[in-house]
Amino acid sequence: MSFVRKILHLPGSFRLVVRHYAFKPEVPIKWVRPEKICCTRPERSGDMVGSPSVDVTLPVVEYEDCKLLETADEEVRKLFTLESFPAKKTAHYLRGNMKAEVQRHALDIGSMEARIADQTARIRRLQDIALQHPRNRKLKVFLKELIEKRTSYLGILRRWDYRRFEWLLDRLDLIYKPQPHEIPLVGRKYAIRKLTDKHCEDIREKKLTDYRQHLESQQIDFLKRKIENLQFILKEQEELKIPQTVTPEQIEETQKKLEEVQQRQAQKQ
Repeated sequence: MSFVRKILHLPGSFRLVVRHYAFKPEVPIKWVRPEKICCTRPERSGDMVGSPSVDVTLPVVEYEDCKLLETADEEVRKLFTLESFPAKKTAHYLRGNMKAEVQRHALDIGSMEARIADQTARIRRLQDIALQHPRNRKLKVFLKELIEKRTSYLGILRRWDYRRFEWLLDRLDLIYKPQPHEIPLVGRKYAIRKLTDKHCEDIREKKLTDYRQHLESQQIDFLKRKIENLQFILKEQEELKIPQTVTPEQIEETQKKLEEVQQRQAQKQ
């Protein structure tokens, strides 16, 4: 007979099926399935901050050094600002600013740091767009591939130069989250086992803590009685002139220990 179900044969064709695995456990353990987080979210990608806000009144990159705009009318200058151009220009502006923070020189566009900074700016910009359009699957696929590519680059830089790797993470506000070697199973059966072990460990720790506190509460009285008994033994041995088994140093050591215990308990209170 299976240990999962118990079948009782009753008169006639009626059979009662009892499912033991469906019984509620007596241990107060409740497991709730964790919320699944999309791989494109900042919590999974490691981006600690989002895309920074941009002043849309700034001119586009191609006309930053144009001197004619300084003397032009307000309406003309507004036509050459980020506000009048597509959002792609704003993305290019953010990518240029982020690359400028980690570039080795003004023309550096191929180093590992510049590539990672450029990808980070694109990822954070696309994450903001993905929040506004959660059903855009093509965007999510492209964003996922871009995040995995940046993670690969971070792993390469970590092997090449660990100090520069740490500096880059601090500079870009990133957390390196590589792909785990083993993906743990998320299920009620495995989670209940872990929660049960944790519950048993908490009970054991609580009992040990209570017993330790009980012993510490009796430690002062025990040390006082010990000092009195040692003094009595030392006095009797001196009067009877027999070999001494207790020395004054032992009494002084016990007295110091008593004072330390009293100070420790006074600080806790």
